[in-house]
Amino acid sequence: MADDAKEQQSALADAWRSCRGPLIHAAVFSAVVNLLMLTGPLFMMQVYDRVLTSHSVPTLVALFVLVTFLFALLMGLDLVRGRVLVATAGGLRERLDERVFAAGFRGPATTVGTLQALRELDAVERALSSPVAVAVMDLPWVPLFLLAIFALHPLLGGFAVAGALALAGVSAAQGWRAALAGRGAAEAQVKAERTARGFVGAEAQIVPLGMRGAALARWQVHQAAARSAAARLAYGMAGFGAAGRAARLYLQSALLAAGAWLSLGGELSGGGMVAASVLFGRMLAPVEGLIAGWPTAARAVQARRWLKGFFKSSRNGSDRLALPRPRGTLTLQDVTVCHEGEERPALSQISLSLAPGRIVGLAGPTGSGKSTLLAVMAGSLVPEAGEVRLDGATLGQYAPDMLGAALGYLPQEPRLFPATVAENIARLAQAPEAAAVIEAARKAGAHEMILALPQGYETRVGTGGRGLSGGQTRRIALARALFGRPALLLLDEPDCGQDGDANDAIMRAIIDHRAEGGSVVLASHRVRMLALCDEIAVLDGGHIRQSGPRERVLATLSGTHRPGPGWHRGVA
Repeated sequence: MADDAKEQQSALADAWRSCRGPLIHAAVFSAVVNLLMLTGPLFMMQVYDRVLTSHSVPTLVALFVLVTFLFALLMGLDLVRGRVLVATAGGLRERLDERVFAAGFRGPATTVGTLQALRELDAVERALSSPVAVAVMDLPWVPLFLLAIFALHPLLGGFAVAGALALAGVSAAQGWRAALAGRGAAEAQVKAERTARGFVGAEAQIVPLGMRGAALARWQVHQAAARSAAARLAYGMAGFGAAGRAARLYLQSALLAAGAWLSLGGELSGGGMVAASVLFGRMLAPVEGLIAGWPTAARAVQARRWLKGFFKSSRNGSDRLALPRPRGTLTLQDVTVCHEGEERPALSQISLSLAPGRIVGLAGPTGSGKSTLLAVMAGSLVPEAGEVRLDGATLGQYAPDMLGAALGYLPQEPRLFPATVAENIARLAQAPEAAAVIEAARKAGAHEMILALPQGYETRVGTGGRGLSGGQTRRIALARALFGRPALLLLDEPDCGQDGDANDAIMRAIIDHRAEGGSVVLASHRVRMLALCDEIAVLDGGHIRQSGPRERVLATLSGTHRPGPGWHRGVA
């Protein structure tokens, strides 16, 4: 697990290192751009101090031609710099998109959510391609303009230093205010989104029970708080932005007045007076840019910190050495799982083994840990202690796609995705092989049911299987589990909500899978389904209370030692 986290953090560091070369190029362009920014002040000095005094038109023309060329070069380099920053931001996003998306489905990071991770990556990309990145690159060149002002007159240089410090103070105050207000706004927004997620998709229960108004009122309270916090942040940032702009313009005018006073005293030429004002404005431009772009920059820093933690808590083996496709030998050793907020472990020191061509059944009352154990076997839940091995290798040693292709998993509450029925069975493949899709559907006893749908296999499924009954969703999900002839089948209540014909088809699929050399772990309350198993483990309270050959365990279950409430002897 530690190696996985290091791998993810290394991926993040590698992505940033890949930006180093383009950013160096952008910095070089910034150096030339800032040197070319001296063109305007120098041109003004020459016009005021030489052209106007000498009345030389050829000198004016020559200077103007030179200035035209230099400003054209300035525009071209500035344009190239902007495009380099945009391309760098896009390259960083491209390198991390797959990592972020994949990491969101692995380990503890799943609870945080891939969507939030992608939003954080949006913030980093937006800052890197925004004007605030240009302001940061121009900031190191502020001393160049300051030295130029000092060269004109020390008094003007001292004034420029005082003005820069004043604007820096405004920037620091803005950063402090943004940190406080931004944190409150983010927390309020998270609460509003969490409340909305709790209600969206539950309309089947909310509307019939008359809770729509109450649910809306609860969400509106959090949403109003989020809007108020966001408005306070926006008002504060707008105020600082206005203060920064006004301060820069005022300071620039004040410096012009100081230059005029020095010019009247004969200590500074007229051209030097105007040039000093222009240089001062240029010197303060990056500071003003930072003040205006502070929320974007601060958000990017926060997002980068969040992504670092996200990668640290996730694991992703996409770059690992490809292991051969497993045959289905499964071994669990002292597996322990603790759910957050619960004192008692959901699973405690569970040890099991399964060989290819064998079926292990999981029996026990509701809440005994069967579904949790199947989730651990599927790799969607990482145990706090113990290990799960498939053909001798831990699940983390397999690349996620390789592991997924070797497993067929039917959870207790299967979910379909917005795609066609065929694409759902083919695990969202872009161009699924028709024969393989139909084969999986036939094995699951879903072929005739699918043909009866409005567009058959091309019927589009809504989010979460909307448009299908619970039984139809479950049979399509079973076909998805069987797709690709996986080595290991993990089935949680495969016969739940099915009629007799469907149950017969499911049982035939399990028997055929074993005959083909595959292994199966199934959880069920029903004796008829458990009768297919070679061995049965009875769970109760997260412990294995009994395990052994099918006949011996079923004989015990049919007697007086039943595992407690939730156990059914009946047939589907």
